[in-house]
Amino acid sequence: MDKRRKKGFTLEQHQRFGDAIHAARTTLVKLTVEASKAYPFKEKVHRRIGRALDAIEELRSELDSLVFAENRDRGSTENAEIYYGPRKEDGSDEKTHLSSPQ
Repeated sequence: MDKRRKKGFTLEQHQRFGDAIHAARTTLVKLTVEASKAYPFKEKVHRRIGRALDAIEELRSELDSLVFAENRDRGSTENAEIYYGPRKEDGSDEKTHLSSPQ
């Protein structure tokens, strides 16, 4: 068995997964709103959506901790924005679009 330490995600992988987690969370929040219009709160669907959101939050928090540990040379604000930073509605990073030449 290989006992070498695994390297973890690259910064690009963290950024890609940060976008994917944000998109999944956004979808579940929208699902919560729509389910509340369609089903009584006693239905299991509400608990299951809540559990899914909780799981995504735990995953996001864990990956956020890892990106800080793996990228200590970067600024803390830059690292924080990977999993908790602002995004446009399409899931892309707002800062990327704001700094792009027009």
